[in-house]
Amino acid sequence: MVGPDRAVRHVPTAALVVRRHAVAALGGFAPGMRVGEDVDLVWRLLDAGWRVRYEPSVRVAHAEPEGWAGLLSRRFRYGTSAGPLAARHRGRLAPVELRPGPTVAALAALTGRPGAAAAAVAVSSTLLARTVRPLGIPDRQAWAWAAEGAAWTVIGIGRAATMVGAPGLVALGLGGRRGRRAALVLVLAPPVVEWARRRPDLDLPRWVAASLADDLAYGAGVWTGCARARSWGPLVPAVRGWRRQS
Repeated sequence: MVGPDRAVRHVPTAALVVRRHAVAALGGFAPGMRVGEDVDLVWRLLDAGWRVRYEPSVRVAHAEPEGWAGLLSRRFRYGTSAGPLAARHRGRLAPVELRPGPTVAALAALTGRPGAAAAAVAVSSTLLARTVRPLGIPDRQAWAWAAEGAAWTVIGIGRAATMVGAPGLVALGLGGRRGRRAALVLVLAPPVVEWARRRPDLDLPRWVAASLADDLAYGAGVWTGCARARSWGPLVPAVRGWRRQS
């Protein structure tokens, strides 16, 4: 299923089958939205009580840019949708979602404090174990989830920092040896992890370079769209309460 709080947050209307009366009741696409109008439509359908499902087995041919200029230009253009979408759907466009336990552990690890990071993971896993133990889930699984939550928080902060927090990354890199090391991890960890998961037909250095170019182009679009819409939600992390990370 698709939804703003799910793994698949939206689906593009380049290949969307929808009930006509459902779209008609909402007035169709939002007038004036040239980018992100499909995200807006899907979220309005969900808010109206409709279900939206992603079917990965379906393939539809779609024209793609042939060169880097076209690809990065499109990513910039897509990024400009963040501001208008945030104005229409408040709270749904944060660049990263932070939760207390994983965030404390991630920040401790990034700043070279492994003992504090381990302690934060231990606290998170203990709290989580109390919740899942009655369900028959062993404590070691709670430890694994807590550690994974901290690791994925580093990845999430890194992606957000590269896309919309480049000035902060520069400042961090100028803050001494620990700052430079943290900035390097935040920049490189997301594309390296993604390369290891996908195993694309592209060597790691070029994959990292392409990923960073993609993120920077999109982030420039986000800043531009936020400035135009005077809506800054896509630049501000969302802080949530504690829950299991997996």
